[in-house]
Amino acid sequence: MNSPAKKILVVDDDFFCRRELEPLLKSQGYNVVAASGGEEGPELLEREKPDLMILDLNMPGMTGFEVLEKIRRVRPVNKIPIVMVLGDG
Repeated sequence: MNSPAKKILVVDDDFFCRRELEPLLKSQGYNVVAASGGEEGPELLEREKPDLMILDLNMPGMTGFEVLEKIRRVRPVNKIPIVMVLGDG
């Protein structure tokens, strides 16, 4: 019996980064959910319950650091691995 595919949440305002990352992750067998900005990241985190989050730190509106602060208020951050990346912004 195969185990279900792991789910990764990608939060990045850069369309081109998401466009490159999503197919790469899917080709490795992951389910991918993407947020186009920090504002929708915490909402998708709670709704989708991913196994990993890839978070751009340099986003307009709500930065990656602000996303982390918001997540910490409702969920222990150590409950999900978060890979933080520094985009061009």
